[in-house]
Amino acid sequence: SASAGAGQAFSAAPGSQSARVRRKSAIELFDEELAQLRPGVAGQAERCRKITQELAVARETEKLERQALMKSRDFRKERADKLTKRLQACIRGWLRRKRFVLAINTELAAEAGFASLLPDQLRDQLR
Repeated sequence: SASAGAGQAFSAAPGSQSARVRRKSAIELFDEELAQLRPGVAGQAERCRKITQELAVARETEKLERQALMKSRDFRKERADKLTKRLQACIRGWLRRKRFVLAINTELAAEAGFASLLPDQLRDQLR
């Protein structure tokens, strides 16, 4: 029964005057807290609008940067392709010149071989 008395000291009957006072003070506390928080709501709403605008700007900036990156990557790829084509053309030209020089050298070697036989043929025919 001592514990029952202790529990009753902290709680009042629902319809009693002290319960109404406590409820009123709790409601007043909520009203006070709401009154304190109301000015901050406008600030929070403004902050939310600013953040939303910053997000839109950041997305647009990111989109532009991505486009610039893609252009840069395409430009580098195009430059590499041009360089590759130019190198291939140079190598093809070098191979063509090499074959041409080899053909001329072969022809000159054959002519030199024939020319070295001419003095002997001339001597044989003059006899």
